[in-house]
Amino acid sequence: GAFHFFARPFVKTVQTGAATQVFVCTAPVSKLVPGEYYADCNTSPSTPLTHDVEFAKEMWEACDAMCASTTLRQ
Repeated sequence: GAFHFFARPFVKTVQTGAATQVFVCTAPVSKLVPGEYYADCNTSPSTPLTHDVEFAKEMWEACDAMCASTTLRQ
């Protein structure tokens, strides 16, 4: 439909979307840069927020709390 016509330039196929994960999982360690962010099978600059240790701690705690609450319900 119309959605697919207009969205096509902005979305990836399953194969294209998975390519970076497959690349990182299968590439020799010598080809990878430890600690780097990868996009489209290349290293890519990350935002300053990705280096914010306090934000990371807050996110970890929030996710941990959400997982704990769903685990307790089962």
